Amino acid sequence: ALENPEVIDEGARAFGSQCIVISVDARRRFDEAGEHYVDVDGESCWFECTVKGGREGTGVDVVEWATEAEDRGAGELFVNSIDADGTKDGYDIPLTRAVCDAVSTPVIASSGCGGPEHAYEVFTEAGADAALAASIFHFDEHSIDDVKRHLAERGVPVRRFADARPVRAGRRSRARDAPRGSPEPSVGRQPGRLAPTYAPSAPPPTPAESGHPG
Repeated sequence: ALENPEVIDEGARAFGSQCIVISVDARRRFDEAGEHYVDVDGESCWFECTVKGGREGTGVDVVEWATEAEDRGAGELFVNSIDADGTKDGYDIPLTRAVCDAVSTPVIASSGCGGPEHAYEVFTEAGADAALAASIFHFDEHSIDDVKRHLAERGVPVRRFADARPVRAGRRSRARDAPRGSPEPSVGRQPGRLAPTYAPSAPPPTPAESGHPG
């Protein structure tokens, strides 16, 4: 999509914005080449879109790209922090907050989760709508329900397994199915979703099914 942004417009027109999820691999840069800056530990920082698993920078500001993707019809933004990936030190709060503040499209935070409290932080401090976690589930450090229970006890609305109801065929929401440009409202923010895969609206799979490396 970075090389051919028009594919977002085409996909939204053909399938509806709810089917278009834009994944962003972001990394911190502490120089003067960015557009949108935040304070990180007393230093001015911007976030760069990368490709090839974070190995190559593009020079594109993540916040600029997020707003463009939203304008073109993206229905969700999956924001992965290259700096936090695999650390288990917590999500990149400044990155996630910068994107959430710039767009109204739901944002999925990814990378860095080391436990339930990190999930709580990314929802309450950064404003994420969903959070992906992998390693803590793969290595049986926590269960999905443990994390959801922790969030619920601290006031974050989450869907627990016991609350899930099967969706009958032909009963999907018109707002979720509407192509871009439909007069019906689009899907709004739904804080507190825990997304162990790329499909946060589906019932959570077991760690072995998620297939995400962390």
